[in-house]
Amino acid sequence: MRIVPIDCIKSEVFLGKTIFDNEGRILLKEGVKLTSNLLKRIKLLGINYLYIIDEYSETEIKSIVKPELRQKATSLVKSTFNNICNSYNSIYNNIDDILKLVEELIDDITSNTDLLVSLVDIKTLSGYTYEHCVNVSVLSLIIGIKLELSKGDLRDLCLGALIHDIGKIFIPNDILNKSSTLNDDEFDAMKRHPLVGYHYLRHIHNIPTSSRLIVLQHHEKVDGTGYPFGKNQEEISILSKIVSIADVYDALTSTRPYRMPLTPNEALEFILGNAGTHFDFLLVKLFNETIIPYPKGTLVQLNTGDICVVKENFHEFPLRPNVKILKSSIPSKVGSEVDLRENLSLVIDKTVFAI
Repeated sequence: MRIVPIDCIKSEVFLGKTIFDNEGRILLKEGVKLTSNLLKRIKLLGINYLYIIDEYSETEIKSIVKPELRQKATSLVKSTFNNICNSYNSIYNNIDDILKLVEELIDDITSNTDLLVSLVDIKTLSGYTYEHCVNVSVLSLIIGIKLELSKGDLRDLCLGALIHDIGKIFIPNDILNKSSTLNDDEFDAMKRHPLVGYHYLRHIHNIPTSSRLIVLQHHEKVDGTGYPFGKNQEEISILSKIVSIADVYDALTSTRPYRMPLTPNEALEFILGNAGTHFDFLLVKLFNETIIPYPKGTLVQLNTGDICVVKENFHEFPLRPNVKILKSSIPSKVGSEVDLRENLSLVIDKTVFAI
């Protein structure tokens, strides 16, 4: 299974992961043969990437969270956000269900013996906010578990991550969905969403202070250049620092109205490049040990020009997988496998999607 831009998919390959709509209903089941007409219809839904199974990647990769639980979480976040009309009623009505969901997510993820994240989830433009909140909660929990947080802290972390963007409900849609660069006034309005969300939640006693702080601080940076208050390393809660990493990673690997998504390795490189400035250095180190930038089945190009498929990943060396050469200027190399841990002169230049 590998993730491929829809424009790079040749017809007659097979869908690797089921596609759901925003209500959690199945649109297309995994295993369906993708025809040119199906691909056109999928693209009209605002889906620009798909998981496929082809001759290069037949490996089945399990999700960190059960698909049915992920869909349940997305539907609950959507119903909660959509029912808020400048009152507290929706959160009060849904808070018990949200707290139960938090427990389910924690139990599901902590029961997983392999917490390596090798795949990103397909997100639609129309459902981005809800899918994003769920993905951020999953990524945040994985970091929190690696940090050996207590069960109580994991609950507060998951809850805060699920509702971290609740302030965007009060931002006009023409700003949220604008396909071009925001002007200064629009960007100022966008930057208010953490504070607006925090004020909306501040009197709801069921939501712990640490969860509300995540809503307020998830765009703060450890060097003090974030918003809304320019807090620095010591002034930002540890849970907020975790969510800030998960938030940026999932946003970068998502299709947005103004850009296509980055590949996992490109997003990880951004996170690593901003360790100690935007993000807490220790947490970035843990995150780097969690994300697989080149999942099994990914096609990559080496610095030699050889095109390879990733066959095996290594926890300690995420950027140096085992690869099989599919195309080379030296015919005798085709079909051979190379362990990049043992061949330090070889590096992956980029991800490719077709040969």
